[in-house]
Amino acid sequence: MKPIELSLYASRKSLDAPLRCPNCCHGYKHKASLYNHMTYECGVEAMFECTICGKKCKRKMHLIYHLGRVHSILRSNIVFVSKTGYKILDK
Repeated sequence: MKPIELSLYASRKSLDAPLRCPNCCHGYKHKASLYNHMTYECGVEAMFECTICGKKCKRKMHLIYHLGRVHSILRSNIVFVSKTGYKILDK
């Protein structure tokens, strides 16, 4: 049996997963993980943007981590007012 040739993004672990992304073949064990991948990551432009420096993130949580690490803004001071819009409360 020939060994499976792995693409740049595929790993042996993802090849064993029961659910596959039809666009990039990433594998997932849970339907929700596949849904999140297809909704926020696979072939989708980053929709969450830092209003301070302009960095774009594909997931809301990554933007929250960025605001905390780079700009020292506490998570409790970030309020999302729409799906992608947010405001920062005064400290």
